[in-house]
Amino acid sequence: MARLVALVVLVVMLSLPTPALALKRYYISPVIGTGAKTNPIRAKLADVAPNFACVIAAAPFALCIVSGTRHDAISEDPENEILPDISLDAELAVLPAGTRADLIDRLQAWGIDTRGLTNGVAYRTMINRIGQHIEPAFSANGLDVSE
Repeated sequence: MARLVALVVLVVMLSLPTPALALKRYYISPVIGTGAKTNPIRAKLADVAPNFACVIAAAPFALCIVSGTRHDAISEDPENEILPDISLDAELAVLPAGTRADLIDRLQAWGIDTRGLTNGVAYRTMINRIGQHIEPAFSANGLDVSE
């Protein structure tokens, strides 16, 4: 009987929804706003992302990191460029060849220098390259958001 109760408890526990883990993702988002008090200069994703941090300047885009369990509202806007969900220390070679080529093409479309972003380069180097396009002293180590 005790085994049956334990089995029923285990089955019930396994059928309960698991809380979603907060995911951190990098995005390139267009800079919008006029600078007026009622329309501040901001990354476009700021209008839908509740928890984010961005490096933003005079560039036409911002590099942002967003934390949350749902990224749908951000990624539904085709102007917000979602970047791969891989470790900063992973080499770009972990991305499928087609994904990597598309990513390089999209970065070039934003005006980012992609020379040297080859298979053996760490994702952190690519994130640094994007951020340094906006702010020369940028380091991925300094852009973070709480979960």
